[in-house]
Amino acid sequence: MIKKLFVAAILMVFMFGVVLAEDIEGGFMHDGTHRTYLLHIPPLYNGEDSIPLVINLHGGGGTAGQQATVTQMNAKADSDTFLVVYPNGTILPTTGYTGWNAGECWGTNVDDVGFISALIDTVVANYNVDTLRIYTTGFSLGGMMTHRLTCELAEKIAATAPIAGGLFLNDWNDCQPKRLIPIMYFHARDDPNAPYDGGRWFKDCYWTPVDSFMEHWAVKLGCDIGPDTFYNDSGALRQRWSRTDDSCEVILWTTEDGEHSWPGSFLGSKAISANDEMWEFFMAHPIPVEEPGIQEPSSAPFFSLDPASPTIFTQSAVIHFSLDQSQHVTLKLFDILGREIVTLLDRPLGSGQHEVVIDTGGLSAGVYFYRLITPTLTQTRSITVIK
Repeated sequence: MIKKLFVAAILMVFMFGVVLAEDIEGGFMHDGTHRTYLLHIPPLYNGEDSIPLVINLHGGGGTAGQQATVTQMNAKADSDTFLVVYPNGTILPTTGYTGWNAGECWGTNVDDVGFISALIDTVVANYNVDTLRIYTTGFSLGGMMTHRLTCELAEKIAATAPIAGGLFLNDWNDCQPKRLIPIMYFHARDDPNAPYDGGRWFKDCYWTPVDSFMEHWAVKLGCDIGPDTFYNDSGALRQRWSRTDDSCEVILWTTEDGEHSWPGSFLGSKAISANDEMWEFFMAHPIPVEEPGIQEPSSAPFFSLDPASPTIFTQSAVIHFSLDQSQHVTLKLFDILGREIVTLLDRPLGSGQHEVVIDTGGLSAGVYFYRLITPTLTQTRSITVIK
């Protein structure tokens, strides 16, 4: 009984915005598939001050939990106060293990770019995230997916730092970032799985040498100065491309050892800490609000729950939201496992104030999520039904 009350208390406090738990397993439906993730919340998060968010993608065959363990990024998040979320990939038909749709080589049509975009929206909707400081990193196949996100999600991501996983595109002209997005990359020269000088990845999948695709990034982003070279005290090589107005930065870190691993981890090269280097890089590169085409994210459409408390004791709850322009709106209710319960709304609405009633009388006690989707934004909120 005491254990049940303790768990209920944690849920209640979490729903009111004060986080006691450090790690939260979450999930939602995306493109007809239940997608899951692990979110780590640093102890100094207070819900009032906005903090950065890092998305950390596991490698092929990995899981969110394994990625958290191997990269040890939770400790960095605790010391520097940022949220870190570890998504789970899906099973790839070409390999039979978990991974990401990092390009045509992987034989899947899973919308992982859309999933990561929706995951960002979900975390932003439920936590106080600095939306100008959202970053991605990933290892191996997760690193390859990070490259793809650099190409396709630059409007939401401030900077990226893939590790031991290169850019896989049949035509690199397909990569068209919507803004100048900084990128830092790490690779060990003795990596047997992803050869530094290029070669076969698996089956008929080949990739170019590391210096070639990093030169591609420099050209793509207009970094026409460099690369300069620098060796740290442990012999790790840093090559940097930039330009005179400081609007572009591409960095390649090369270690002589470490093989196929996360630099600075218990298995990785000790010549450099990927966590420390990428975090310093990230903090130097928020999305600049003065950049053409980049603005601070708007809060519209805004929606809120009535009563203001997310705990529902009565037979119904009212969702209020406002639209700044006419658009199609979908509103769905999900249980805690991400299973859709009901579509509350699915039609065009005009600008202005709107409300939708949720009938909670037929719901069992527990935690539920409702998601509002428009062509420009997805927002998710949670409620707790107590009976």
